[in-house]
Amino acid sequence: MQALILAGGFGSRLMPVVNDRPKIMADIDGKPFLELLIRYLQKQNVNEIVLALGYLSEYIKNYFQDGKQYGVNIKYSVESFPLGTGGAIINAEKLLKKEFIVLNGDTFLDVDFNKISEFHKHNKADITVMVTKKGEKTGRGLVGIDDHFRMISFQDGQEVAKNNKSYTNAGIYLMNKKLCSFIKKDEKISLEKEIFPSIVSKIKMFALISENEYIDIGTPERYHKAQTLLKPLLYG
Repeated sequence: MQALILAGGFGSRLMPVVNDRPKIMADIDGKPFLELLIRYLQKQNVNEIVLALGYLSEYIKNYFQDGKQYGVNIKYSVESFPLGTGGAIINAEKLLKKEFIVLNGDTFLDVDFNKISEFHKHNKADITVMVTKKGEKTGRGLVGIDDHFRMISFQDGQEVAKNNKSYTNAGIYLMNKKLCSFIKKDEKISLEKEIFPSIVSKIKMFALISENEYIDIGTPERYHKAQTLLKPLLYG
């Protein structure tokens, strides 16, 4: 499997405690968070990784290089200006396979990627979104689903119809490359705020529910909490 890790943000909210490197390189028990994420992917046979970079991209490229020392093959897509989560995908389009996993480089959710792939294939989905009831509310959207786990709404706000089963978007997607046709090139655009809400009724979008806790290192408080939560998950 191939994964695209979105890692181009400035991490301004985390700068009070992590100000000398990109936030995805924040230290977790002596290793960068992104390294732990890549090692976690490799353990699940996700061996091809594309890093979508922006801020301090050379710092990250110099650290990981081609990825061989981590048992993976790493390629890089670098933004000349911030493109948002949607723009980062279209910027990396030429490096992507027909289907690929998308992850945020500053978050972690303990999932089985083979299970996601099987669910995705069974439903003949164009996009499968991991959702959870647990973890931090990060503004990535609330997902409404029907009784067959098909997504019927994706809203950036906190309100959904009362008859919807709603879950929090966990920021992990298995998607078909056809999604790129909905994204304009060289423009800053958000998957969560602009793309997903506009296409949920046009293509097959499904939600797979996780009972695990969603971890986000984006603020000092969440970063300190993550250091405690991640150790048993990543080393246990």
